[in-house]
Amino acid sequence: MRVCMLIWNYWPGPEGGAERQCRRLARVLGKRGIVCSIVTRRSSWKHPASETVEGNLIRRVSITEPFWDRLIGSLSRHRDRDAATDPSQDVLRSKERVICQARAWRPRHLLMRASRCAFMASSWRVLREVGSSAAIFHVHESHWLAGWGGFMAHRLCLPWTVKEASIPCLEPLDPATPRRQLLDQMRRAGFFFAQTSAAADELRKSGVSGDRIYVVPNGVEIAPETADVRHSQNVLFVGNLRGGYKAEDVLLDAWTRVASACPWAHLVMVGDGGRERLSPLIRQRGLTHCVTAVGRVSDTDAYYRAAAVFVLPSRKEGMSNALLEAQSYGLPAVVSDIPGNRAVVEQNRTGLIVPVGEADLLAENIIRLLRDSDARARMGEAARVRIRDLFSMDIVAERVINSYQDILNRCSTGKRPCFSMTQG
Repeated sequence: MRVCMLIWNYWPGPEGGAERQCRRLARVLGKRGIVCSIVTRRSSWKHPASETVEGNLIRRVSITEPFWDRLIGSLSRHRDRDAATDPSQDVLRSKERVICQARAWRPRHLLMRASRCAFMASSWRVLREVGSSAAIFHVHESHWLAGWGGFMAHRLCLPWTVKEASIPCLEPLDPATPRRQLLDQMRRAGFFFAQTSAAADELRKSGVSGDRIYVVPNGVEIAPETADVRHSQNVLFVGNLRGGYKAEDVLLDAWTRVASACPWAHLVMVGDGGRERLSPLIRQRGLTHCVTAVGRVSDTDAYYRAAAVFVLPSRKEGMSNALLEAQSYGLPAVVSDIPGNRAVVEQNRTGLIVPVGEADLLAENIIRLLRDSDARARMGEAARVRIRDLFSMDIVAERVINSYQDILNRCSTGKRPCFSMTQG
C-alpha cells in the first residue's frame, strides 16, 4: 500500500506535535511495508526539494516559502511580545479569534494568503504525481490544508482522511484561507482520525457522520530507561509556549505556593518560546531561584530522566506528545482536566487531574506528589505500563493500518462513497 501524507511543516523544518507524530508514523509504517510519500512546504532553501529519508519520500514544494515566512514573522513578532505579558489573552473563543484577526492583522493575512496560494499552485503537480500511485491521502491537520488535500484527493478519485487533534474540532478557517468555503466543505467531506472519543463526539456535533470517524490516538516510542522519580526534586514541564494554551501563567502562580511548601523543589520549563516568554513572568513572581526556563531543545531525554513529576496545566490541547513521552519514562503527571489529558492519565493511578485554571489545586497536587516518593514510584510504574499497552507507536500504527484498510474496503465494495459532499 502507498499513502500520500500532507503536512504543512516537516522535519527538519519547524516541528511540533503533529510533525513529530507524522514522522514517527511514517517510520513505523515503512517498516511494515507501507510506502509513505510526505508532501510538505519547503521552509528553508537549505532543504532539498526531494529526498528519501528512512525509506519514505519527502517532497518539499513552494520555493518561495522562506520568503513568505520572513515577511509574516516580522509582522508577528510584536504580537508575540504582547501575548507574553498576559498569556491568558491568547485564548479566545474560535469565532472571536477569527474576527479579531480579520480586523487587526489584515496585512499579515494578505501575506499568509499569498503564501498558501503559492503552496497550492506549486503542490498541484506534485500531489497529482504522488497521488497517482497512492491508495489514500492522509492529511495530518484539520485546518485549510485538510481542505486542499481533500480537494486534490477528490480530483484523483481517492479517499482521504483528516487528523483532528484539538477540541473544539473543525474550528473556523481564518480569513487568510483562499477559497475558504470550498476548502471548508472539502475538509469535512472525508474520513477522520480523532485522537480521543471526546474529539469523535465533537466531530459528530460538527456534522460529521459517525461511520466516517476512527479513534486513533497519538503514539510514542517507549523510553528505554525510566526516570529516578524517588530521588529527583525536579518538576518538569515540556510544551510549545508560543500559543498561550499551555497555561504557563497558572503554573507559575501555582509554583509560588509549591516553593513555600517544598523549598527544595525546582521547576524546569522546556519549550519553544520559553525564555523570552517566561523570563518576565518568573521575575514578577520572584521565582528566579527555583524556576529554570530552558527554551527549545532538540533532545528532551535528559530532562525526562532527571524529573520526579511531570506537569501539564493546558487550557486547550489535543493529545500531548510531551505527556505521552513523560509517562513512558515512568513519570507521574499532574494535568488539567481536558479531554486529551484525560485520555492518557488515569486519575489516582498514573497521575492526578485538576480543573483547568485552578492554580491552588494544581499546587496542592504537585505538593502531594513531591512529598510522597512511594506514590510517585507507584503511579510512574503504572503510567509506563499503560503507555506501553495503549499508546506505543507499534500499537497506534496497527490501528492506522486497520483504519486505512477499512476505508479502502468500504470504498471498493461500494458500501459507501469515498467522499461525501453533503456534509457540513
